[in-house]
Amino acid sequence: MDDIKCICVGLVSGGFETIGSTASLIFAQLCTENGELWQERLYDDLMKIYDGDIVKAYQSVLLEEKSEFGVSFIRELLRMYAVIPLIPARKTSKEFIWNGVTVPEGITVILNAQAANHDKSHFGADADEFVPDRFLKDDSVNHPPYHFTFGAGSRACTAVNLSNRILYAGLCRTCLLFKVKKDPSRLPVVDYIDFAEDRQAQTNWIKEFGMSLEPRDEAMVEMCFSVSKNACKEDLSYSIEYN
Repeated sequence: MDDIKCICVGLVSGGFETIGSTASLIFAQLCTENGELWQERLYDDLMKIYDGDIVKAYQSVLLEEKSEFGVSFIRELLRMYAVIPLIPARKTSKEFIWNGVTVPEGITVILNAQAANHDKSHFGADADEFVPDRFLKDDSVNHPPYHFTFGAGSRACTAVNLSNRILYAGLCRTCLLFKVKKDPSRLPVVDYIDFAEDRQAQTNWIKEFGMSLEPRDEAMVEMCFSVSKNACKEDLSYSIEYN
């Protein structure tokens, strides 16, 4: 019963607004100095993967994560911003030794995900910087758990794969159909500590900033949106490849 209660609390704590707050940080990063370059890099990558077929790419990013740059971008975003900095408390299931210290069974442990995600001894001297291809160029960090925003091990967030897919699809679909344009008068705050509007909130949301979406091809936008509307009306069964 205690395990069931703990899982339920974790789902409520972890799932409350975290996708929305993390997704907003995608747009914030795309509005930075290098944001336009990252958008075009992802767009070109998807066009190469799907043979220039935007509709196919638009549909496929819901089912698979074939853009290595897109996957690395989302991993880095989640590493950079732990929108719930302190992971919900867990109790140790058995005694273990960590750094020469014996930790007994039944001790409550709280993981500081924000601090762990910015550990320079693991992620390097640029751990405080957003480097979207970090997980492509550095094999020493390109392995599970990649970051600690979802926790780690057997008690990690149960929705890891679903959350990753939603964020990946949102990033890819945005860059396929639009160019994200920044508002020079209302630039985003992207520092991993100062970005939060309210540091005492359950989930950290970024401070307000200005941006706009410029369609790459208005007819293609309408076509893809129509595809989505029709898909919602059908009873579809997807076979998802987890990466």
